[in-house]
Amino acid sequence: MKKSLVSLTLISLVSANSFALELYKAKVISHKEWTTGDIKASFNPGKSNMSKLKNKTSSTNTDSTYADVEAATTFTMGQVGAMVNLAGRHQMYVSNNTQSTQKYFYQFTLCANVSDNLQQCANYYDVLEIEAGGYAYASIEPELQLIFSKAGNYPVYASTYLASEDSSLQDGANSTSVIQIS
Repeated sequence: MKKSLVSLTLISLVSANSFALELYKAKVISHKEWTTGDIKASFNPGKSNMSKLKNKTSSTNTDSTYADVEAATTFTMGQVGAMVNLAGRHQMYVSNNTQSTQKYFYQFTLCANVSDNLQQCANYYDVLEIEAGGYAYASIEPELQLIFSKAGNYPVYASTYLASEDSSLQDGANSTSVIQIS
């Protein structure tokens, strides 16, 4: 019983820091996640829109790449000196409809200006290799934990960027909002 409880706890810890990534005829070549400033960040699994995206790709021509990216953040309120949770939402889909293996990279970023001179961000970055006919889909909902020292309106933004290794494909999405601290 004790061994089962330890295993369940470890599984929970591992899955708590994962996100939705679906690969078909594809693999992650390199991965990096980092923050700027002194913040806590988590990368939570996002809601999947794969069926919607697959329907879009059925009409694309056969010697191309199809991509779709999304980024979102919303208005947030908080108090001076108290922890504020800033949430974002990012999605990326790319299908390789060419006749050869291609490399792509994507980056998810969620940032807040916490003062006039300090921006704090969480970043998630992958390099992918996708075979002919393959695809990759990622969905993540990052969350930043921030503390503000004075009242005011602080800008926030979320961005998603996707590109091919040869720069023939580049796609991006941005969202901006405000954290209101009183």
